Amino acid sequence: MCGSAELRLSEGGGLARAPGLAYFRATLRKTDLVGTHTQVSASTKIPAYGPQGELTRFFDGMAAERAGGGGEKSWESVGSILTLKGTLYTSKDSVHGGEPMVLVEVVLKSFLEDWWVKAVLSLRLGQLDEVAAEVRRFFSAMPAS
Repeated sequence: MCGSAELRLSEGGGLARAPGLAYFRATLRKTDLVGTHTQVSASTKIPAYGPQGELTRFFDGMAAERAGGGGEKSWESVGSILTLKGTLYTSKDSVHGGEPMVLVEVVLKSFLEDWWVKAVLSLRLGQLDEVAAEVRRFFSAMPAS
């Protein structure tokens, strides 16, 4: 998922570990496009027990509701280490020409909450199906609980 920010899921092998030990890694990269063009990158392990299947449903749901103009959807990992909030909107700028878009606010923080990074991803509706499929593939390595 990209834009001036990018969220990557990795270490899918961690999903196959024993219950209670399974994990995946989330990395959030963000570039400040105004002013200093500062780049920030943060990465941490996310426990893969609890609502990880809901992350797949989060993107599938955003993709399914795009035509209906549904409201806001959210998801958070166990311990709120990774949180996502998606909102459908119609851009009024000339670049996107009134095309419906989805804004996904992403917050990634350390388990001890001594740091956090927040970014907003802007996705065209056509990208939602691709993102949902990517997330589904990533979590297909996870054993059924």
